[in-house]
Amino acid sequence: VAIISAISIVLILALVIVLATVVFPNITYKNAEKLFAEGKYEQAESLYASLGDHEDSEIKLTVIRSVSKIEDGNYSDAIEALLDMGISVTVSYDIENDATLMASAVMLLSASNNDGNTFTYTNKEAFDGMKSPSRAGYQFAEWSLVSYNYNEDNTFNLS
Repeated sequence: VAIISAISIVLILALVIVLATVVFPNITYKNAEKLFAEGKYEQAESLYASLGDHEDSEIKLTVIRSVSKIEDGNYSDAIEALLDMGISVTVSYDIENDATLMASAVMLLSASNNDGNTFTYTNKEAFDGMKSPSRAGYQFAEWSLVSYNYNEDNTFNLS
């Protein structure tokens, strides 16, 4: 009877450990992924934060926090945070020809060539802040964000 009780206790402890370290984190991660896909970033952020380094939780946290920085107009801070996670950032822009003289920024977390309107950064040392676009006869006013999305292949698009 004592041996059966000891084995039962060991099995129960093993089950608790598996639940706590595998099952519950996976359920939490799936819930965070669902919230993230639905654009409920604040709710997803708290779940990802509770997971520590489970799967790609740290990357998703960085993306969520970078989106928040972007929405606040802190493009450089967002880019630096993404670069810290080892994500290459390509910033492209195109100046619109309208009365407001606004510029649209397009950031793609993928490789691209520097062609004057596109800048690719692979580390923080290479990034020296957002470039201001120029066009003869115009003065740059500000960056204007139109949309953004994060894809599961670890690409992030800003336009």
